[in-house]
Amino acid sequence: HRHCDALVNDGVRDSDWEWILKCYPHLDSIAGHSIRPHTRFQNYFPQARYYTTVREPISRSLSHYQYSRVKGGTEAPFSDWMPAHSNLMCQIICVEENSQRAIDLIEERGIFVGRMDCFNESLLLWRDWCGLDWLDLTYSSTNTARSQKIKQEVLQDPSNQELLPECNHEDQKLYEYVCSIIYPRQC
Repeated sequence: HRHCDALVNDGVRDSDWEWILKCYPHLDSIAGHSIRPHTRFQNYFPQARYYTTVREPISRSLSHYQYSRVKGGTEAPFSDWMPAHSNLMCQIICVEENSQRAIDLIEERGIFVGRMDCFNESLLLWRDWCGLDWLDLTYSSTNTARSQKIKQEVLQDPSNQELLPECNHEDQKLYEYVCSIIYPRQC
């Protein structure tokens, strides 16, 4: 067992990391939403190298909201939900709605950044970057929406159309930097 999918999310306890270390003594790779460069994870894995994948912010927000409604039990209207989830890519990377801080952290730590719109290419680049040529990259799409109804309803409201870029302005800056500087350099 050289790879672990850490199925823990926010609120990770030290005992979670200790359990992973105990169960995976020869760990080369660990993945999951809780693996972030600003958590206590680094105390347990000081040599860790990080990677992430970004997505066009408006599309990501709409997809996240639709998923939250369909599978997450969210009943909040988009106008209430979106401000609570603004600039989420920046927040995940650096805990702030600050694109420059997220960019600085990516650059300082040498974080690999894939692009959702170039997913297959990103996977191959990532495998080369991390040197895990043994890693099987076979995957199947999950959490793919069967219908775009919720997204279409959100976009029909002009106030939501204004809210989307407003609540994603820092993520947009991050995404543009990744697309124009980081990703081409990685290629």
